[in-house]
Amino acid sequence: MVHSQIAHTLDSAFHMLKHFEILPLVLKEKLLAEGYSGPDMIANLYEPGSRFAPNFAQTIEELLDRLFNASSYNVEEGLNGNLVVRAVFLSKKYGGEVGTCGVVAIDVLDQHLRSKLYRKKNRGVELWHVDVEKLPKTNDFTVILKPTKEKFIFITAFPGPPAMPLPDSRLSQELFESSMAYWNKHVYLVQSG
Repeated sequence: MVHSQIAHTLDSAFHMLKHFEILPLVLKEKLLAEGYSGPDMIANLYEPGSRFAPNFAQTIEELLDRLFNASSYNVEEGLNGNLVVRAVFLSKKYGGEVGTCGVVAIDVLDQHLRSKLYRKKNRGVELWHVDVEKLPKTNDFTVILKPTKEKFIFITAFPGPPAMPLPDSRLSQELFESSMAYWNKHVYLVQSG
């Protein structure tokens, strides 16, 4: 697998606003020209989740460059046949961090935070959330790719370890059940203030 084999679209770029901290002007103009709304772009930028540090990556292209310059990465096949690429970036070149991790297992939270869990819609699904003062930083990230005969289709990427897709009735029964089990034990961290 090489960078040039990975294809992505403006739909992917719009989705990735949920995982970047900044919307570059060139990308904003492209999205507006294709009919994406400014308020929807802003909503994606502020939705709780894991975010890449601006010094590390602000676009999918930058992120793919970082992937192929990572200290190490491994590739596994997910339950749905997508490739799950987990990369570790130890270089201080881009400010020393990949980003923040916005999803953690509930059992790693202290008892005080566990008592403050609440359900809220995120990405269209009722999920666990908890307010925290700071999001944990991470030096690893995950990229999800769909293999085809000619190339790999970029699905998503986020700082931190691999996660299950959100529960969706369109998933296979096995994947839906695994997804439900995962998200019943994980929580979105929401930075307060």
